Amino acid sequence: MAEIIGLGEYGIRMICDQIIPAGTGDDTKARFAAASLSRYLSANTNPEAKTLWEKICLGYAASGEDYGVKDFFIRQLQLTGSSEAVFALKDYLMSRELCNPALAVIRSVGGLGAEEILAEALKNPGLPCAAGVMNALALMRSPLAVNEYIRFASDINVNTRASAFNALAQSGSPLAYPVLHDAAKDVGYRWEHTGATASLLEYARNAGLAGDLKTMDRICNLVMAKCNDKTTIQNKSAALKIYTGFHGTGAMKVLFKAAGHPDKTYREAAFQASLLVPGKEIINKWLDFYPKAESFARPGIIYMLGSFGDELSLPLVRQAMNDADPEVRAAAVTAVSKISGNK
Repeated sequence: MAEIIGLGEYGIRMICDQIIPAGTGDDTKARFAAASLSRYLSANTNPEAKTLWEKICLGYAASGEDYGVKDFFIRQLQLTGSSEAVFALKDYLMSRELCNPALAVIRSVGGLGAEEILAEALKNPGLPCAAGVMNALALMRSPLAVNEYIRFASDINVNTRASAFNALAQSGSPLAYPVLHDAAKDVGYRWEHTGATASLLEYARNAGLAGDLKTMDRICNLVMAKCNDKTTIQNKSAALKIYTGFHGTGAMKVLFKAAGHPDKTYREAAFQASLLVPGKEIINKWLDFYPKAESFARPGIIYMLGSFGDELSLPLVRQAMNDADPEVRAAAVTAVSKISGNK
């Protein structure tokens, strides 16, 4: 690679000139050399060589007529591109053939400039890779194009709608809430290809992280109330975990209610959510609740207490080893092993 760099711009272009449209000859060696140079420069501290290679790649992307060759040179900038490449490639976002490779570079380089360019591109309703652009902005948690997300949320293409819902959820914008709420309601809070309910729950999580517990509570309580059958129970479980994550032992009333739910999946969600709450207070609350728990919930509670690994639970767990219910006894044996180890 150092020898290739030593050839200078003219020599490197001689190699690049050998990269030709697919099906017109064998350019394997030239492509291998160019791709290897990109990987080498991505970890190299030679800024002059990196700048030169960026200039060369942008030149080949702009020249010629074969989209396959253009695509190849654009993709090299995923490893070596700078903000210069981001601004140079923004016009390619409107190309059906080159939108995706240009987006890959812009997303890879990142930065505020990339966020602004992608948000601006979404204003064009004919953007050929709108879903990809919204996915990239979602990863940035960008609120810059919320109005465009809302517009694409009613797109006929299911993948575009899914990306719009995801971007709205990550944006944290108050404008996103009614759109996501209505979308989840329209599908009965069930799983479907746009992931509307999952996006609503992700919005709830982000609202909680931003300190808006009121909105988070409203969404989680709504989903937990609406989702009670086999087609929605996973969303009920997700809402419970989010709610518990923000309220800790303040969620015990909801957790105890979940422990008595007839669906084992939802009961397990309550136990898993409890394990993420730090401190001994939650263990004490479950110990106090155990005698009042439904018989079908007790094996799960014992297993959960063992998973906490705290000796505080040992008296109850040892007592449970003599329970009349064989499932409780089995859970207690496992719990004792988890708490006491070799003892």
